[in-house]
Amino acid sequence: MGRGCGTEGVAGHGSAIASKHEFRSVHAATLVPVKLIETARVALGERVYLREKSVLLEDDGSVLMIVERQEHGEWRTCIERITEAGVQASGIIPPGAFGATPTIVLLGGGVIAVLSDTATVTVFDRELRPQRTVALDAEWPEPWSGTTAGGIARPGRDGAFLVRLTDPVSFQNSRAIASLRLTETEGSWQSWRLLARSDFAMSGPRAKSAAGPIVGDVWESDSTRIVIAEGSDSGSVNRYGSDFFTVAELDSDFRIAYRVFEESGWLRLTGKHGMTGRFTAGGASILLRQVFATGSWKGRAHLLDLSDGSLAELPPVRGAAAFIPADVRGSRVVLLSEDSLLFARFDDEPAR
Repeated sequence: MGRGCGTEGVAGHGSAIASKHEFRSVHAATLVPVKLIETARVALGERVYLREKSVLLEDDGSVLMIVERQEHGEWRTCIERITEAGVQASGIIPPGAFGATPTIVLLGGGVIAVLSDTATVTVFDRELRPQRTVALDAEWPEPWSGTTAGGIARPGRDGAFLVRLTDPVSFQNSRAIASLRLTETEGSWQSWRLLARSDFAMSGPRAKSAAGPIVGDVWESDSTRIVIAEGSDSGSVNRYGSDFFTVAELDSDFRIAYRVFEESGWLRLTGKHGMTGRFTAGGASILLRQVFATGSWKGRAHLLDLSDGSLAELPPVRGAAAFIPADVRGSRVVLLSEDSLLFARFDDEPAR
């Protein structure tokens, strides 16, 4: 199939995360890695920018993601569906406000919405053809001038979606969690929250001035709310490293009730340290990836199983040093490089 912002395909998404009573330990044992077998590589073009946190493995094995493409000297942002055969469908996303990153929202029934920013939503059909634009009321219960931080809007309680919003001072830092109600024809923001600074091991130059830690991802079920916090300042990670990483269950006041996984004190260690995390497409695990090849993991990605707190190392794919794991669903894994996707599968792995 061709490349670029065109048309075709879709699938659904959804699951519940494990009950809080099933979490075990902050320092879980690491399981023996299974073999990861490459099934296809798909080059997406020479002048592209792939949004890592937007990658979503659908249940049919295709990938839904945000791709920025330069064509005829101009950049445009697209939502694309990609299979092992190539780009199957593509739709253009209208430009958002300065600093905004598009956020994917799965509305169900194959309908997909994309937030260009906090005010504009484009609704696409199953073939990624734009159907309508929905205007959102961005008048918050309390003022917050941040905008969308990108990635995927996660399921929230009572049919709402959870969207990460940026720090209004530094738009690369996603510090707020906002609740959004959205259908194919209308939508409204309900509330936003910050994580409590005192609950996290924040240190370094931005610890005192930051409104709260970086929110890497968040997911809710009827009984549980899990957040991934990725340090105090994403803007300085490449230069100094990060200060901490935490996966935690939150109570009704957004305070930490249980620490599922945590690493901290990095700024006192030799070398640079940092970690990112995201919920897998199936929702039962968290994909953990080190930013630097330091520490006992040596840069290897791991899956944190939310049912028992165990860690499973993701083995490397032979000849794919330039690729990083982006999402996992069942036995399938998709990896990302600067301009390509790599599809792989576990040799023998339970569904996640």
